[in-house]
Amino acid sequence: MAAEVSGVGGWSGLLLSLPRQGGHDSVLQQAALQDINLPVILQNLGKADRTIDDVFDEYDANFTRQQTNANRLHKEVSNYLRCCRALHGASKGLYETLIEVYEPEWVGHELLYAQAQNSDMLWTDFCHKLQDQTLTPLTAYQQQFPELRKKIDKRGRKLVDYDSQRHQLENLQRASRRDEYKIARARDALETARTTYEVLNKELYEELPALYDQRIPNVASHLQTLYAAEATVMAEFSKVAKEVEAIADKLTKECAKGTYKVKRTAAPRPLSSVEASSPQNTTNSPSMWYDEAPKEEGSNSHEVLEGSEGTLEITSPEEAPGSSVTLEAQETYKPIKDSDQTTSPPVEPPGTDVPDLPPSDSQPESDK
Repeated sequence: MAAEVSGVGGWSGLLLSLPRQGGHDSVLQQAALQDINLPVILQNLGKADRTIDDVFDEYDANFTRQQTNANRLHKEVSNYLRCCRALHGASKGLYETLIEVYEPEWVGHELLYAQAQNSDMLWTDFCHKLQDQTLTPLTAYQQQFPELRKKIDKRGRKLVDYDSQRHQLENLQRASRRDEYKIARARDALETARTTYEVLNKELYEELPALYDQRIPNVASHLQTLYAAEATVMAEFSKVAKEVEAIADKLTKECAKGTYKVKRTAAPRPLSSVEASSPQNTTNSPSMWYDEAPKEEGSNSHEVLEGSEGTLEITSPEEAPGSSVTLEAQETYKPIKDSDQTTSPPVEPPGTDVPDLPPSDSQPESDK
C-alpha cells in the first residue's frame, strides 16, 4: 500500500512512517519533527530531484558580487568623507592658531586672514560636493539590492514549492489506486506554484541583468564626480598655499632688514652694593647715618664720624709688624646734650610787660 503525500505535511507523514535507521533517514525524521522545510533538505541530500537553472544561478552569483562591491564602495566613500571633515577641522584650527601667532604689525597679517577664510570655504564646498554628488547617489544605488535579494529568496521558495507539488502529482499518478479528485487538486496546486514562480522568474530575468549592467556607469560616475571635485579643490588649495608662502617670504625679508628688531637701551645699570654693619652695639646704638670722610690707606688710626645725633669716635690700634694678633677697634659714642643745643629765646612782642610772679612754695627756706 502506497503512502499518500499531500503538500509538506505529506512529506512529514511519509518520513515519520519510515523505520528509524541510521544515516540520512534519521536526519530526515528529526527534521520532520522540527517542522523544517523538508523538500529543501531532501534536495540537498540527493533524495529528491530539483529544478536547476544555470542561467539564473549565474545571475544570482553576479548579483551577490555586485552587492558586495557596492557595500564596500559605499563604506569607503563614507569613511573618506568623514576624514575630509576631520581634515577640514584640523585645517581651520591651524589657521586660527597662525592668525593668533602672527602679530598684527607684521607684514601680510590681513592677507593671512583672507587666505584662512578661503581655505575654510574650499573645504566646506568640497565636503558638500562629496555628500551631494557622490555619497547620496551611491546610497541610492546601494538601496536597490535588499529588495532584489528578497525577491530572489522568494523565487527560490516558490521553486521549492513547485518541485514539491510536482513530486506530489507524480506520486499520485503512480499510485495503484488512482484518485482523480486528488490528482486534479494536485494539478491545480502545481499550476498555481508554476505561475507564481514563472512571474517572479521572468521579473528577475529582466531586473538582474539590467542591474548588473548598471555597475559600470555607476562606478564611472562616482569616480568622475569624486575626483573632479578633488582635483578642483586641490588646485585652489595650491593657490592658497602659494599665497601663504609669499606672505612668509615677505616677512623673512623684512626680518632680515631689521624692521622688527627690538630697540636696544644703554648698558644695564648695576645694582647698589650693601655693606655689612658691625655686629657690636647694634641694639643700643641709635639708628643714624654718618657722613664718612674718605680715608687714606695706612695713615689714620683714629676716625671721627659726626652725625646729627652725636659723635662716634673709632680708634683702631696699629698692629705690630710681624704680629699675627689683631686688636679690636674701640668705639666711643658721645651724644649731644640738651644744654649744648643752642636754642633762641622766644621773641616777645614790643610793649608787653611781664608781670612779677609770686615766689613759689617749692623754693628753699634759706631764700625766704
